Amino acid sequence: MPYIQVDGLRMHYLARGVGPAVVLLHGLGSCAEDWFLLQAPALSQRYRVLMPDQRGHGRSDKPPGPYTVHQMADDVAGFLDATGTGSAHVVGLSLGGAVAQVLAVWHPERVRSLVLVNTFAYLRPKA
Repeated sequence: MPYIQVDGLRMHYLARGVGPAVVLLHGLGSCAEDWFLLQAPALSQRYRVLMPDQRGHGRSDKPPGPYTVHQMADDVAGFLDATGTGSAHVVGLSLGGAVAQVLAVWHPERVRSLVLVNTFAYLRPKA
């Protein structure tokens, strides 16, 4: 099982396939394995599919919180650096979609395309 260090955080991830990178970001309380049985086999026929366990999830480190979406987006940028991935197509589900949005705004050079699934832009309603 591959692990990678990102700014002192040990991140677990799954990888499958070769080609342009696709990063799949899971939702709150989930992990990379949720993508492995259905999406990864289909996408890995044409892409290098990277599925990290985000901070506090799955087999990645669970340092004391609270965690922020911005912190998790920086983790993903560091993950891309650590895996030698310049830019990627990014797919985010729920919390992963919020992380993907921040990644696209703060690190636009890292995001080739953005797919948002059942997600939100803010964790708290404004009203």
